[in-house]
Amino acid sequence: MYEETVLINELMDGYPDINIVGAMAIELGEPLVADEVEERIVVPRNSNYYEETIPQYMGDLLVDHFRMSRGAFEQLTKIMQNTGLLPRDITIPVEKRLLFTIWVLAKPESFLAVGDRFGFAKSKANGVYMRSSNGLRRHINSDIYPRFTSVSEPLLNENQHIIGDSAYPLMKNVMTPFRDNGHLTAEELNYNFKLSSIRSVIERSFGRLKGKFRRLKYLDVDSPEFASHMIAAACVIHNFIRLNNENDVEDNYFDVNDNDHVVVEPCQEDNRNIANQKRRNIVDILNH
Repeated sequence: MYEETVLINELMDGYPDINIVGAMAIELGEPLVADEVEERIVVPRNSNYYEETIPQYMGDLLVDHFRMSRGAFEQLTKIMQNTGLLPRDITIPVEKRLLFTIWVLAKPESFLAVGDRFGFAKSKANGVYMRSSNGLRRHINSDIYPRFTSVSEPLLNENQHIIGDSAYPLMKNVMTPFRDNGHLTAEELNYNFKLSSIRSVIERSFGRLKGKFRRLKYLDVDSPEFASHMIAAACVIHNFIRLNNENDVEDNYFDVNDNDHVVVEPCQEDNRNIANQKRRNIVDILNH
């Protein structure tokens, strides 16, 4: 500060001493020595949660936080390691990456908060999650939807179908309710009722999925692609838990109603008349 004051005074003088100004400029331009450099502010992070706290979680406490037992988690880790579905990263253990990803899906916390818990910066946390969720998602590179709409290689024969609500398009292999415009016949209302009763089984499954992975209740993300990654990763973990006979975590399960759905744009159905006729045939069968 003293050198800066001298330099300013000289420059404000009508007749500055060139030698003083030159010397001050050279001195101020030199790099500061180490003890003069202000120490960089280090953001404190929780670096011991994975290393020290999680190993102490036993029984239901681990299940409450990570939705599965330690044995099941160890099995999932081996699968991801042996199949090479996760990119190699010698700096972060596979176990830590998977635990972080499960926590992201299971808790409605920000990436900043979860990253802090696991000792990751926000940018690092995003990268760890994306690589881990992509690895999980590769388990279900599904061709189901293209095969539903395929004429040459249909997934179901003409007498088979799945059911959906009014957000989905009517197709020959996807039966949906009649839109209630206030003029439905008794037979059409009965069909809607039967369809809704059967569909409630699937709705409860969605409710259980969203109860177990609470981030799915409110997907605050920037892109549909990122949202699909989250949903797919949650489904893979959910199915893994079910296949391993793990007890469900009773975590605010609730039924999903129609308002939770995003309307799907009608697809290019090979023959919509076939779908309409099939639905009419089902109406007749239900009323005889």
